[in-house]
Amino acid sequence: MHALLLLVLAGPPVPARAPNPHLESAAWVMDATVEGKLKLDQPATLQVQVVARAGFHINEEYPNNFKTDNGGDFERTKANVGDGITLSPCADDASKKCTATVRLKFTPRGSGSMLLGGIFALGTCDKDHCLIDKIPVMVQVDVAP
Repeated sequence: MHALLLLVLAGPPVPARAPNPHLESAAWVMDATVEGKLKLDQPATLQVQVVARAGFHINEEYPNNFKTDNGGDFERTKANVGDGITLSPCADDASKKCTATVRLKFTPRGSGSMLLGGIFALGTCDKDHCLIDKIPVMVQVDVAP
């Protein structure tokens, strides 16, 4: 017997260059932050966390990853599960994962206002179907000289 897996691409795309440190869908909530005050040529960290909503969990079979938009400022341009992305268990079912967190180090090479981020490719499932989202992450930051 063959199982049928229904994949649904969810939601309309968000403009790629608009700041969006917080986004929500029916399946997840995403928050992105930069730790500390930013200074030119000083290392900093971008943290992106996506939490599955009640009734959903992260699809561990999907190749969840994060690709940066500002490659030159980041130490790496891609993070995968186990290599830059951590998955944490659901509060109500430890056998499933409900939180995906990526922490990427970067060094601002310019000063002033800039957009920082990338695309978080994430698969989530509920009891009936699975979704694939390409979540645009864009944080506006001010970098001191």
